[in-house]
Amino acid sequence: MITGEGKIDRQTLQGKVVHGVANASRSANIPVVAICGLNVLEAHELERIGIRDVESVKTDQLSVEYCMKNASKLTQERAAELIRRNGRKL
Repeated sequence: MITGEGKIDRQTLQGKVVHGVANASRSANIPVVAICGLNVLEAHELERIGIRDVESVKTDQLSVEYCMKNASKLTQERAAELIRRNGRKL
């Protein structure tokens, strides 16, 4: 399952969409990966809520303005990367 939201942060741990998708998928034994504009959580926090892997559109090399202007292309690239890394597991 691929899910996403604008920012994966402490609020995500409290029940934003990504958390809800991960909970529902866990009960069906479906692995979950996420795409977001920005991720500020640590890997262990993501694992705790059931997110196997995450890709952020925003990187240190790309400005927020560039990411917003090119969101569609960058999201497609990040999705391809998630599938490449996790394809057999999804």
